Amino acid sequence: AWELLREMTKNDDMNGLLVEQLHEYFFTHDTEKPISSEDEATREALIQKLRYEWSQRVARYLAFCGDGTQPHHTLQLKHITAAVMRPSSSLSARDREILERILEFFVHYRLRDKSFKEGGETCRFNIAEGIETQAKQEEVSGPGNGFNDVVLAKLLKLQYVRFVTSRLPDKSAYPSLLIALLARRTSARNLTLQVARELAALACSNETSKLLQNTKCITHLVHHLQYHAGNEMVLFYLSMTLDHLARDSVSCRRQLSASGLARVVVPQLLRANQRVRTVFLRLLEHCYGSSRGL
Repeated sequence: AWELLREMTKNDDMNGLLVEQLHEYFFTHDTEKPISSEDEATREALIQKLRYEWSQRVARYLAFCGDGTQPHHTLQLKHITAAVMRPSSSLSARDREILERILEFFVHYRLRDKSFKEGGETCRFNIAEGIETQAKQEEVSGPGNGFNDVVLAKLLKLQYVRFVTSRLPDKSAYPSLLIALLARRTSARNLTLQVARELAALACSNETSKLLQNTKCITHLVHHLQYHAGNEMVLFYLSMTLDHLARDSVSCRRQLSASGLARVVVPQLLRANQRVRTVFLRLLEHCYGSSRGL
């Protein structure tokens, strides 16, 4: 299956849609005339772009087949991730690597007009590779990339993304990836909601909450309280994240107050639902306590 997957993305004879698009291009252009070097470069760029896009279509189709579309089908994301993450799994190192590469291909993170490139041997998840750097965070959160939001949301829910990022040297890789994904303007609603849930889960854990208790992270979360004001579920999980972080941390409460939380939260109190309003009031109480030295 892995060899077939590679062949489907490299062999034009098997890619009917790609061939059709190329035929349309050459049919509408006079190929009898001599081609200038500039036109040749443009044509080659178009061919490469179509190949990259076709590779992404193949990834989406295969992800659809392995996404639990058939209830009794054995090829489902939850089965693949369980086999990879289970310590007692009988998979060989090579089998485990192939499954991880397939899941990475399903997500298919790549920059616009560039080919899909596999991640390194440590992580085997290219969207998280180098996420501790500012440049990679801006790359993930910016508009110049594309990936399968639905698959990534399910891999977050299945804890697979957390599993692969835990192998990176920087332990803040997972929170950094979540913050970068939260900042994307083109993410599907289910991905944004799952990211907010994961952040709340990190904040609830004593082991991981410290990774979020920094000025940069809190500033981003407060900003997204305003940006996602129209999504009550996302708003609830983000506000719960800040509430858990500030509950037992004086420095975090001071950071909340300094980040302008009151200016973001107060205008939303009247239109927020009851449970969001309750958390908002607790956050304001944290800010008031920090300003009073409590």
